[in-house]
Amino acid sequence: MSEALAVAAPKDTPASRWPWHWLIFLPVVASVIAGLTTLGIAIKYGDKPLPAAVARTGPVQYGHVVGQMQAREAGVSGSADIDGSRVALQLTAASSPDTLELRLWHPTERSRDHVIVLRAAGDGRYIGELRDPVGGYHARLAATDGAWQIPGVWSADARGLSFVP
Repeated sequence: MSEALAVAAPKDTPASRWPWHWLIFLPVVASVIAGLTTLGIAIKYGDKPLPAAVARTGPVQYGHVVGQMQAREAGVSGSADIDGSRVALQLTAASSPDTLELRLWHPTERSRDHVIVLRAAGDGRYIGELRDPVGGYHARLAATDGAWQIPGVWSADARGLSFVP
């Protein structure tokens, strides 16, 4: 009978040395850490609210492109060159306003967004100043009075934009 008690008695080693202990608790601890990491990423880089021009209907989002249609009807188009901190825009339009607004927004970080006011320099040219170099941003050119807006497409070298409604 003393032999049976010796086999059933626990060893004098700590629980951390038992392999079954780690095989059971390691996946649980890993999933908790992964879940907390995912929560932290979601809080820091979460989705921004949709702009007023976008309506969410079920799984589909419909954008109102009234500004683009107005630009198309007015025959507005243009191209911009970015050279360091200088933005030079050539606009083709029936009437040229005194100022335009070029919005550059970063796909994931709102703090890196830019709004550049472009001032008329004559003959459909506009000049503006850029704080930081950009590339890969989403771009939109708009009249300051909100009459029209045009999305921009970056050139291959990320130094130029073309605006076609």
